[in-house]
Amino acid sequence: MGIVDLPRGESKRKPALTYSEQETFLAVVAKCGVQDDWDMWAWAFDTGMRHDGELDNFKIDDVDFGRKTITFWRTKTNGWSVEMPLTGRCQDILKRQRSKAQLRDDRKVFPSTAGSRTSNWKKYIAMCNFAKHFTPYTTRHTYITRLAEADVNPKVTMELAGHSCIETTLTYYTKSSSKILSNAILKLEQSRDAETNDSIVNENEANSLIGHNSKRALK
Repeated sequence: MGIVDLPRGESKRKPALTYSEQETFLAVVAKCGVQDDWDMWAWAFDTGMRHDGELDNFKIDDVDFGRKTITFWRTKTNGWSVEMPLTGRCQDILKRQRSKAQLRDDRKVFPSTAGSRTSNWKKYIAMCNFAKHFTPYTTRHTYITRLAEADVNPKVTMELAGHSCIETTLTYYTKSSSKILSNAILKLEQSRDAETNDSIVNENEANSLIGHNSKRALK
């Protein structure tokens, strides 16, 4: 049709904190003594919730305390999340926040605005001496990166993250952190060594059988 499809530039990848940086961040928040701040950021790291529409709208009624799971509305995808098991840390957070959330008219667990979260985040990031390019949304990218590093099936990661298409999830597997790449090379090496050892064992067994059969033939 005479229409030229111009080349598209690759979008800049959102950064994620390493596990050590994540825990350093939470340690700094804890040192400041603001429990509500620590609870919100630890929850964000452990659930990977989008801040707008998920974290800020999360209600105490979204928790199944008996099953120790949560199911919440995802405004971006216009649907409910899968039933997500809670980490032990998240269970402790809910124990502290439950009564306060039940007293609020909106029953929200982490009532906040985008502006207040950004200001709060920047304060702690500066105290950690981390790069300024880390934004509050880093908690979500860190969560998904941890799943990828743990070799969680991409389809499972997609459901936990609430992605609408698998291509989005696979970005975290194909544009991997150094840890994922190191694990891939380690697995390759282990596979090679295992096959080599199996070949040696099979060869030795074959030689042993040949020698055994030769002795019987001589008899």
